[in-house]
Amino acid sequence: MKLLLKTKSPDVEIEFFFLLGELIEVINKTDFAVGTQYAPIPMNGFVNNNVGGLPVVKAGVTLSLFVNTNLVNVNNDKISDIELIYASIRNVTKGPSSYMSEDNWSEYFEIEDMYPQITVAPNGILYIRPVDLVCSITSKKDIDIIVSYSAVISFMFNGRKFYGMFDPLVKVSSGGR
Repeated sequence: MKLLLKTKSPDVEIEFFFLLGELIEVINKTDFAVGTQYAPIPMNGFVNNNVGGLPVVKAGVTLSLFVNTNLVNVNNDKISDIELIYASIRNVTKGPSSYMSEDNWSEYFEIEDMYPQITVAPNGILYIRPVDLVCSITSKKDIDIIVSYSAVISFMFNGRKFYGMFDPLVKVSSGGR
Protein backbone atom coordinates (compact mmCIF):
# COMPACT_ATOMS: atom_id res chain seq x y z
CA MET A 1 0.00 0.00 0.00
CA LYS A 2 1.28 3.49 -0.77
CA LEU A 3 0.42 6.97 0.41
CA LEU A 4 1.39 9.40 -2.34
CA LEU A 5 2.00 13.06 -1.63
CA LYS A 6 1.76 14.74 -5.02
CA THR A 7 3.09 18.26 -5.51
CA LYS A 8 4.02 20.39 -8.50
CA SER A 9 7.65 19.59 -7.77
CA PRO A 10 8.74 15.94 -7.97
CA ASP A 11 6.31 13.63 -6.16
CA VAL A 12 7.10 12.60 -2.63
CA GLU A 13 6.13 8.97 -2.13
CA ILE A 14 5.62 7.29 1.21
CA GLU A 15 5.27 3.52 1.01
CA PHE A 16 3.59 1.39 3.63
CA PHE A 17 4.87 -2.18 3.59
CA PHE A 18 2.63 -4.86 5.06
CA LEU A 19 4.52 -7.46 7.10
CA LEU A 20 2.51 -10.21 5.43
CA GLY A 21 4.48 -13.13 6.83
CA GLU A 22 3.82 -11.93 10.37
CA LEU A 23 0.17 -11.15 9.60
CA ILE A 24 -0.41 -14.62 8.13
CA GLU A 25 1.33 -16.26 11.08
CA VAL A 26 -0.90 -14.38 13.55
CA ILE A 27 -4.05 -15.24 11.57
CA ASN A 28 -3.06 -18.93 11.38
CA LYS A 29 -1.92 -19.35 15.00
CA THR A 30 -4.26 -17.12 17.01
CA ASP A 31 -7.92 -16.28 17.39
CA PHE A 32 -7.46 -13.21 15.18
CA ALA A 33 -10.74 -11.33 14.65
CA VAL A 34 -11.89 -10.58 11.11
CA GLY A 35 -13.06 -7.04 11.89
CA THR A 36 -15.79 -5.08 10.11
CA GLN A 37 -15.90 -1.91 8.03
CA TYR A 38 -16.98 0.01 11.14
CA ALA A 39 -14.72 -1.80 13.64
CA PRO A 40 -11.64 -2.83 11.63
CA ILE A 41 -8.66 -4.66 13.10
CA PRO A 42 -5.81 -2.31 14.10
CA MET A 43 -3.01 -3.12 11.62
CA ASN A 44 -0.27 -0.66 12.66
CA GLY A 45 1.72 -3.56 14.09
CA PHE A 46 1.82 -5.20 10.66
CA VAL A 47 2.89 -2.13 8.67
CA ASN A 48 6.32 -0.54 8.19
CA ASN A 49 6.94 2.69 6.31
CA ASN A 50 9.83 4.75 5.03
CA VAL A 51 8.82 7.87 6.99
CA GLY A 52 11.30 9.56 9.30
CA GLY A 53 9.35 11.82 11.63
CA LEU A 54 6.10 13.60 10.87
CA PRO A 55 5.59 14.12 7.10
CA VAL A 56 4.89 17.75 6.21
CA VAL A 57 2.21 18.50 3.63
CA LYS A 58 2.15 22.05 2.31
CA ALA A 59 -0.85 23.92 0.93
CA GLY A 60 -1.77 22.72 -2.55
CA VAL A 61 -0.59 19.15 -1.98
CA THR A 62 -2.78 16.21 -2.99
CA LEU A 63 -2.82 13.23 -0.68
CA SER A 64 -3.65 10.08 -2.62
CA LEU A 65 -3.97 6.68 -1.00
CA PHE A 66 -4.26 3.49 -3.02
CA VAL A 67 -3.82 -0.22 -2.48
CA ASN A 68 -1.68 -2.60 -4.49
CA THR A 69 -4.34 -5.18 -5.33
CA ASN A 70 -2.03 -7.92 -6.57
CA LEU A 71 -2.37 -11.42 -5.17
CA VAL A 72 0.15 -11.95 -2.38
CA ASN A 73 1.66 -15.38 -1.58
CA VAL A 74 3.66 -16.09 1.55
CA ASN A 75 4.65 -19.76 2.08
CA ASN A 76 1.75 -20.91 -0.14
CA ASP A 77 -0.77 -18.93 1.94
CA LYS A 78 -2.67 -16.44 -0.21
CA ILE A 79 -3.95 -12.99 0.63
CA SER A 80 -6.17 -11.80 -2.20
CA ASP A 81 -8.83 -9.29 -3.14
CA ILE A 82 -7.08 -6.46 -1.27
CA GLU A 83 -9.35 -3.42 -1.44
CA LEU A 84 -9.32 0.12 -0.07
CA ILE A 85 -12.71 0.60 1.62
CA TYR A 86 -12.35 4.22 2.77
CA ALA A 87 -9.95 6.73 4.25
CA SER A 88 -10.63 9.16 7.06
CA ILE A 89 -8.96 12.35 8.23
CA ARG A 90 -9.13 13.55 11.82
CA ASN A 91 -7.64 16.71 13.27
CA VAL A 92 -5.35 15.65 16.14
CA THR A 93 -3.81 19.07 16.82
CA LYS A 94 -3.96 19.96 20.51
CA GLY A 95 -6.30 22.76 21.44
CA PRO A 96 -9.94 23.67 21.87
CA SER A 97 -10.59 23.89 18.12
CA SER A 98 -9.68 20.28 17.26
CA TYR A 99 -13.33 19.49 16.35
CA MET A 100 -13.83 20.11 12.64
CA SER A 101 -17.17 20.91 11.03
CA GLU A 102 -17.68 20.64 7.28
CA ASP A 103 -16.98 24.39 7.00
CA ASN A 104 -13.73 23.94 8.97
CA TRP A 105 -12.59 21.09 6.71
CA SER A 106 -13.40 23.16 3.62
CA GLU A 107 -10.94 25.80 4.88
CA TYR A 108 -8.12 23.21 4.92
CA PHE A 109 -9.00 20.90 2.03
CA GLU A 110 -10.69 21.28 -1.35
CA ILE A 111 -13.90 19.36 -0.62
CA GLU A 112 -16.51 21.55 -2.27
CA ASP A 113 -16.65 19.55 -5.53
CA MET A 114 -16.10 16.13 -3.98
CA TYR A 115 -19.67 15.13 -3.01
CA PRO A 116 -20.73 12.31 -2.63
CA GLN A 117 -17.12 11.05 -2.38
CA ILE A 118 -16.63 12.76 1.02
CA THR A 119 -18.67 12.85 4.20
CA VAL A 120 -18.09 14.80 7.39
CA ALA A 121 -19.44 12.79 10.33
CA PRO A 122 -21.07 14.41 13.37
CA ASN A 123 -17.88 13.66 15.37
CA GLY A 124 -15.88 15.89 12.97
CA ILE A 125 -14.04 13.13 11.08
CA LEU A 126 -13.78 13.56 7.30
CA TYR A 127 -14.41 10.31 5.38
CA ILE A 128 -13.28 9.78 1.78
CA ARG A 129 -14.59 7.02 -0.48
CA PRO A 130 -12.29 5.72 -3.21
CA VAL A 131 -12.78 6.64 -6.84
CA ASP A 132 -11.04 4.23 -9.23
CA LEU A 133 -9.42 2.52 -6.20
CA VAL A 134 -7.88 5.80 -4.94
CA CYS A 135 -8.83 8.05 -2.01
CA SER A 136 -7.47 11.56 -2.56
CA ILE A 137 -7.89 15.08 -1.27
CA THR A 138 -5.98 18.35 -1.86
CA SER A 139 -4.88 20.68 0.93
CA LYS A 140 -5.33 24.44 0.60
CA LYS A 141 -4.98 26.08 4.04
CA ASP A 142 -1.94 28.24 4.79
CA ILE A 143 -1.64 27.32 8.48
CA ASP A 144 -0.37 24.23 10.28
CA ILE A 145 -2.55 21.38 11.44
CA ILE A 146 -1.71 17.79 12.27
CA VAL A 147 -4.11 15.14 11.02
CA SER A 148 -4.46 11.42 11.38
CA TYR A 149 -5.06 9.90 7.94
CA SER A 150 -6.54 6.42 8.48
CA ALA A 151 -7.11 3.80 5.82
CA VAL A 152 -9.50 0.86 6.08
CA ILE A 153 -8.77 -2.09 3.82
CA SER A 154 -10.29 -5.49 3.26
CA PHE A 155 -8.64 -8.69 2.09
CA MET A 156 -9.45 -12.37 1.66
CA PHE A 157 -7.48 -15.09 3.42
CA ASN A 158 -8.41 -18.79 3.51
CA GLY A 159 -11.95 -18.02 2.37
CA ARG A 160 -12.56 -15.36 5.05
CA LYS A 161 -12.88 -11.62 4.55
CA PHE A 162 -10.87 -9.44 6.94
CA TYR A 163 -11.04 -5.69 7.57
CA GLY A 164 -8.04 -3.78 8.88
CA MET A 165 -7.01 -0.18 9.56
CA PHE A 166 -3.75 1.72 9.89
CA ASP A 167 -3.31 5.39 10.71
CA PRO A 168 -0.20 7.43 9.96
CA LEU A 169 0.03 11.10 10.97
CA VAL A 170 0.71 13.97 8.57
CA LYS A 171 1.30 17.68 9.17
CA VAL A 172 -0.45 20.11 6.82
CA SER A 173 1.74 23.21 6.56
CA SER A 174 2.52 26.21 4.43
CA GLY A 175 5.74 27.18 6.16
CA GLY A 176 7.78 24.03 5.47
CA ARG A 177 8.55 23.68 9.18
